[in-house]
Amino acid sequence: MELQARDLRIGNLVLYDNQITKIESIRKGNTDFLIGLKDYDDLKFLKDIQPIPITEEWLLKLGFELTANTLYTKRFDLKDNMKIGYIFHKANPKETGMRFIGHIFNDKKYVHELQNLVYYLTGNELKL
Repeated sequence: MELQARDLRIGNLVLYDNQITKIESIRKGNTDFLIGLKDYDDLKFLKDIQPIPITEEWLLKLGFELTANTLYTKRFDLKDNMKIGYIFHKANPKETGMRFIGHIFNDKKYVHELQNLVYYLTGNELKL
């Protein structure tokens, strides 16, 4: 997936040079967006930054907990807000996605998308 500047916010976690880092600034350059990253002095081109896929490990790091593990699904709920969760469908991966009060957002596959949606719905940031 190629990242789009409109999908990013300051504080989003991304990969640069196979290292996990946090976005600190987003600027429009002449031909591409320039991204300021934590622990890097110079700005990076947006095209060189990659999203982080959502995994069980990442959900646990971001404050979710495993609340159900059945033959067909694994469910993780946000510890501070049980209305928000993430479901992995083992039998039908197309149904995998973020859960919010019974609705599934199965287009959310990356950590920055999960961070953004949780922020938009609750006003709170996910923290490592």
